Amino acid sequence: MKKIINIVFYVFVFIFAFFIINLAINHFMASLGERNVDKSNYKFAELENGKIFYKEYGEGNPFILLHGFLGSSKDLEKAARELSKNYKVIVPDIPSFGLSSEYSLEKNSKEKMSEALIEFLNYFDYEDYNLLGHSMGGEVALHITLKDEKVNKLFLVDSQGYEANNFYPDFLKEHPGISSFFIRTFFQNYFFQRFLARTGINNMANFDDSEFLKSYYFNYNIPSMVIHELNVDDDAGILKNRIKNIENKTYIIWGDKDEVVPISNAEKFSEDIDNSEYFIISESGHNPFLENFEETIKIIKEKARD
Repeated sequence: MKKIINIVFYVFVFIFAFFIINLAINHFMASLGERNVDKSNYKFAELENGKIFYKEYGEGNPFILLHGFLGSSKDLEKAARELSKNYKVIVPDIPSFGLSSEYSLEKNSKEKMSEALIEFLNYFDYEDYNLLGHSMGGEVALHITLKDEKVNKLFLVDSQGYEANNFYPDFLKEHPGISSFFIRTFFQNYFFQRFLARTGINNMANFDDSEFLKSYYFNYNIPSMVIHELNVDDDAGILKNRIKNIENKTYIIWGDKDEVVPISNAEKFSEDIDNSEYFIISESGHNPFLENFEETIKIIKEKARD
C-alpha cells in the first residue's frame, strides 16, 4: 500500500512540475516576443463594450485587413505597409484576439465579431472601404459584407465560410474550468502553436522563428476562457447558404497547397458569388502572404485599383 501511495505521489509531483515548467517556458517565450514587437503605432478605439486595438498606415481611401484564427494585426503587417503606399490601411485585432481580447462580446461568434467591427469602423465614419479577410478573418468579412453597405470590394484569402469547426470535444465544452486549464497548458503552448503555424506552410523555408515569436506574444495574451467560449459559441459555416447573396466585387485568392481550408472552398466561393474573380497562388499553403508575398500583394493592389 505504501508503495502505491509513493507512486501516486511521484506521479503527482511530476505532473505538477511539468505544468509549472510548461507555464514558465510559455510565459518566457511570450515575453521574448513582446520585447521585439514595435509598439510605436499602437492605437485603441474606445467603444461601448471595451477597447479595440488597431494599427493604422498611410493615407487615402480606407482598406481594412482582418487576420485569421488566433492571429493578430501582426500577421498582416507586411501587407499593410505595402498597401499603405496607396491607401489608408486599418488593421484591427479582431475582438477576442490579440490586444482586443478583453473586448466584451455578447457571444464569441463570427457574427458578433462582425457586429463589433462594424461599430469599430463606424468610429472612423468612412463613406466606404475595401475589406480583406484571411482564413477566419474572411468569414468575419463575409458577415460584415452582408450587414454593412459601406463595403466596396471584398478580398477573401484562403477564407473560411462553408465548414463548421467540430474539433472541440463536448466534454471540454461542458467543463469550462478543465477546458481553460487544457487550453492554457497545451493549446497555447509555445511548441504546439509553433507546430500549428508550420502546418499551414507549404515550404518550411518560409517559416521565420523571430516573426512567429512576436505573433506568439499576441496569441499568449488571449485569456484561455475566451478561447473556450470561442469554441462553445462557434458559428462557423452558418453563412454557407447566404454567400450567394453577396453582390460586391469579390476577389478570391488561394494557395494551391492549402491543407487547412481546402482549395475546393475557393471553387465554391467562385460559384456562389457571381461578381467574383478567382486567383491561385502557386506553391503556397494556407498563408500566401507568407509564402508568395509579391504575387499575392500584386493581385490585391491591381484589383483594388480596377
